[in-house]
Amino acid sequence: MPFVTSVVSDRRAVGERPTFVVDTNVFVAAVTSRDGVSARLLLAARTGRCRVIVSPLLLDELSTVLH
Repeated sequence: MPFVTSVVSDRRAVGERPTFVVDTNVFVAAVTSRDGVSARLLLAARTGRCRVIVSPLLLDELSTVLH
């Protein structure tokens, strides 16, 4: 299972979206299993229910893995 880390403390303001830092494995898992936790996390980010943080280094790694 991919490693997903929440970077938001329990002190979030009411109505504030949770924020997650994800690694390349989350994106790969979302592609390979559309019903899994990773896919649901990325869908939640696409629909605005949470925020996902990525870095340029992660995107470079993802590009390498997918090619």
